[in-house]
Amino acid sequence: MPYSHSGRVRPLVAAEAVAVLPSDATRFFGAVPYSTQASSAESKHSVDGISPRLPRHVKAATPHTYGRRILCRARRQDWQLTVDEHKTERLARTLYAELGERADYRRLRAVARLWDSAREYGLDHTSHDDDLIGLASVVEWPDEPRAHVLSSLLRTMQRLSLQDWASGGLPDFTDFLWLPLVLNLEPGSIDTALIDEC
Repeated sequence: MPYSHSGRVRPLVAAEAVAVLPSDATRFFGAVPYSTQASSAESKHSVDGISPRLPRHVKAATPHTYGRRILCRARRQDWQLTVDEHKTERLARTLYAELGERADYRRLRAVARLWDSAREYGLDHTSHDDDLIGLASVVEWPDEPRAHVLSSLLRTMQRLSLQDWASGGLPDFTDFLWLPLVLNLEPGSIDTALIDEC
């Protein structure tokens, strides 16, 4: 899960995710200026549990809720920004059409899982080969994973997704995590810690 502090974003490793507790967030946010602070949690239940323990000037939200808020402001829409639940599969079909290849449902789903997971883990076509091969195993890639192929697929999916957003397309659920960062929306406007209470 990526986190941002003063405009820098990087993925948390598992050991860090385990070490970040609501009490840590409370202490962290007590130490930064009052003007731009927020805390994020994994679920509404987590938000409800964390909010009372944070200073009054600190807001709590899930990463998806926070990203949705930013995208709504970017589109100048209210909270009813519709989610396109089939966007990733639609973009995967477009990808194979551009390649001039016919893809079966299994392959379309694999590319969709690859793209969704890459955004969740903060990976893209520039990621290290080992990370891309690891990502392929997470999404149960149907073929022998080759980093250059995975990188090319991610590059194309990113381009298609950004074109879709620029042309007025709706976000999918994972876009709430990814698009605000890639589009550099509201940079430096808030210090955010993402808390995973799994």
